[in-house]
Amino acid sequence: MLAGLGAVVAAGAGALALATPAAADPGSDHALQATITKPAAVAPGGSGSFHYSVQNVSGQATDGVLMNVAIPRYVTIPDIQQDKACKQTEDQGAQTLWSCAITDQSGKLAPGQRADNDAKFSVAANAPGPQSIGTVVALVVPLDASGKPTEDWHDLKGPNTVSTPITTTANHYDYVVSATKASGAVGDTVTVTARGDNTGPSDLIGGTITIVAPSGTSLAELPKGCEWATKGAKATCHSDDAVVAAGKGATLALKFTIDKADVGHDGGITVTTKTPGDTNAKNNSAAFDITATGGQGGGDGSTLPVTGTSTGAIAGGGAAVLLAGAALFFLGRRRYLARHRG
Repeated sequence: MLAGLGAVVAAGAGALALATPAAADPGSDHALQATITKPAAVAPGGSGSFHYSVQNVSGQATDGVLMNVAIPRYVTIPDIQQDKACKQTEDQGAQTLWSCAITDQSGKLAPGQRADNDAKFSVAANAPGPQSIGTVVALVVPLDASGKPTEDWHDLKGPNTVSTPITTTANHYDYVVSATKASGAVGDTVTVTARGDNTGPSDLIGGTITIVAPSGTSLAELPKGCEWATKGAKATCHSDDAVVAAGKGATLALKFTIDKADVGHDGGITVTTKTPGDTNAKNNSAAFDITATGGQGGGDGSTLPVTGTSTGAIAGGGAAVLLAGAALFFLGRRRYLARHRG
């Protein structure tokens, strides 16, 4: 069962097609060499395939093959599943990590022998597009008769490691931003609740939040995960890999101090999304409506209640809740290697 990339991880599946042995290369630093093709872009909800091969370029037959695979979010390879040969070692959100020990006949490659297969995969209907949604990465090393790797599988730079990007065709979503009203006396600190909702059907990944205080007020606190563009007046929050799932939304509490009785209507919040396919970018902004009441304040003001039905908050902190985050692929791979060092 040479590691499930379109082949044989599931019980009862057939073995990889074996090509006629080619000339071995006993001088190579790696006993195995792999190749992988780049698949065509796939429509969200659709499927595709890529060609994958492993060749034994050493002068010694393998007793088995270890294959470690990273599969990006939104992608499923049906032939890679939990069984005696393959185990999912980690689910990082942005990718799942798998390790397969192939010790049956399909993992025993004679010198020069090559195994080939077309690996099928599917893409989730909520995958964003058109864009790259991640990379399939696979590493192969020989196993000895006891099932132990005969090479350092931490090294991802050799010809035994291959990768291919998975890209999607167009999808769409509508991200809607709103904000509650607030009122208070001069000197009061009031709270405005901003909300972002992704009505789908696509997830969105990454974006920038811009917060501008209305004239006559100042931002009393810098939201977590943001930085000042102009202290007290403007803040920005940026994330490349934050995910807002289709049908989900989240809120962000913003505190403003009312400095003057005359509060302008020139403030607001804007979310500039990174993912293509937003069907109505005009509703990605909401103006702040803060009113100064008579008298002198000095405490916390109150906001009007949020109306409507909540679509559920996404985990996160500070401003990032409007664009809730997930691990970057390269960080995930580094965590994977750290966990498996030995």
